[in-house]
Amino acid sequence: METTFFYEISPFQLPKISLLDTVTIHPPYIHFRRKSNEFILYFILSGEMHITENQISYVLSEGDFFLLDPSYEHYGTTPDTCHYFYIHFMYDNIIRKEASFISLKEFFQNKFRNHINQPDGKELSEDSVFIPKFIHPNPTSILNLSQELNHLKSIYHGRQTFQSLESSYLFQLFFLHLSKDFVHDYLYESSVLSQNTIKIILQIMNYLNESFPCTITGNSIEENFSCNFDYINRKFKLYTGKTIFYYLNELRIARATQYLQSGYYTLSEIAEKTGFCDVYYFSKVFKKYKGLSPSEYEKLF
Repeated sequence: METTFFYEISPFQLPKISLLDTVTIHPPYIHFRRKSNEFILYFILSGEMHITENQISYVLSEGDFFLLDPSYEHYGTTPDTCHYFYIHFMYDNIIRKEASFISLKEFFQNKFRNHINQPDGKELSEDSVFIPKFIHPNPTSILNLSQELNHLKSIYHGRQTFQSLESSYLFQLFFLHLSKDFVHDYLYESSVLSQNTIKIILQIMNYLNESFPCTITGNSIEENFSCNFDYINRKFKLYTGKTIFYYLNELRIARATQYLQSGYYTLSEIAEKTGFCDVYYFSKVFKKYKGLSPSEYEKLF
């Protein structure tokens, strides 16, 4: 069974960068044998690199990201021509993990389902950032991530105020984006749906999160995403466990509860701000989702 190696880091800590630059190697140079005292990230810009770590051989090519672990010795196996980014860094709490391909798919799918069951958009308290040991992102991500590394390089070698702190922040942001690609790859693989259908579903979710105060209909979704509403609604439920309008009403009710807790708005204003056509319908939907009328809920605060 295929094993995937990856690392879990906290989203609330910053990495400490000690070295960052680009380099080009040519034959007869062979990557020397060593055991580093820190993590090293490689991003291959062009060429190829043959490297072995912990008795596992890897062939890195253009667009690959690879993370060397200080727990293991690594060395080159052939003379290569390669142009690449390298970043040496330390992280206080980084946990090496491994899992079968199937179990990791199930793990990320469960995390995704748990997340979408938080209609207020809050992150789960146990959320972590998951960094792949070895990944080749899609072409668009490779372009975006390489641009981020170039920007990080200019900041790291600059002389700006808070240069070190900003570099750590940008590197952490880079990890978040790399993690997103890693997780999404498994979400795509863990579904019977096509990647294109899943992309449309995720786009619809973003659209609902941003546009819930507006009037949203099946026709408007069809027009915005060039799809058949009945078809995509069935696929949406298959992927998320909820229909599109159930998910939309969850978003609206979650925001309505925040407005009610503030005590600043009338029920009519809240209904308008959350996309409901009138107070009566707002009250009906609110009670269905919360078990209390808006007025009863407001009295709790």
